[in-house]
Amino acid sequence: MAYIDFDEKILFKGLINRPTEIHSREFMICQDDKKLKFTTLARTQFVIHKITERVMALAADFVEFGATDHNILRYAKLDTEIVELIKCAAKKAGRKKFGYMRSPDLVHAGQMLMLYKCFLSCKLRRQPLPEGCIKSAERLNVDTSKFDTQSTKYYQQQVRKRRQELWEVQKDCENRRIYWLQQLAEDRTRAAGELDWEKKMNDMKKTVEENQVNRKLSAITKGTHSQLDRIQVPTGDWYYSEKESELYHYDHGVWEAYPRKEPNPNTYWIHHCDFHHGLLRQGQYHSA
Repeated sequence: MAYIDFDEKILFKGLINRPTEIHSREFMICQDDKKLKFTTLARTQFVIHKITERVMALAADFVEFGATDHNILRYAKLDTEIVELIKCAAKKAGRKKFGYMRSPDLVHAGQMLMLYKCFLSCKLRRQPLPEGCIKSAERLNVDTSKFDTQSTKYYQQQVRKRRQELWEVQKDCENRRIYWLQQLAEDRTRAAGELDWEKKMNDMKKTVEENQVNRKLSAITKGTHSQLDRIQVPTGDWYYSEKESELYHYDHGVWEAYPRKEPNPNTYWIHHCDFHHGLLRQGQYHSA
């Protein structure tokens, strides 16, 4: 084996090309189905934009006229367009699946429920459908032209119906997921030109099991995380907690706590906080 040592800055003229991190890649070369889909999408876009014909015409102009300013500009535009088409094909082919591998039936049932919840919310608030809701309806092939004529009761019934459908899919989600993984394994086997799809299926099961172990370890080390679904805004100024035996005062977004002074149940400590040069100084308790 031969080795060579060179200066990257001189060789690449300041542009050092390093391999992309694994988590930042659109897809891996080992994913045969996505690799086949990427090449198909890229070739289709090249045919639509006539990339081959334009490259041959530009090469002929370089041979005849040389590296003129006009030819260099055409080359730069064509190069940028080819790179953007390749990126677009890679993003479409390499849609990442985050977390649990859900079957298409489960995803579709959940999306339908969320869509009709959006319909019901807009109908109750007497507001038009937002742009995101309209796009979701188009993606799910749901007609929104009759939204203004339908009643609130109709959408309430639809929400209950979609929720029941989601429950039914969830009951059989494991079998649906296994069937979906089997189809993926067969697709990847056909894309790779192999015959043993069961081997692909076993490899995918192994990957799923490893991901489950990683999720469990992450839950143990980092704890559970959930998004903020609601915010409670105080409607009054004074609140009392029987559990903590404290009196609370809400003042412009700041909570002040007044602990009970034992043994008198009707006496509380007053907490004074003062500011000095824009900084909050230590508070002190006084009886009241």
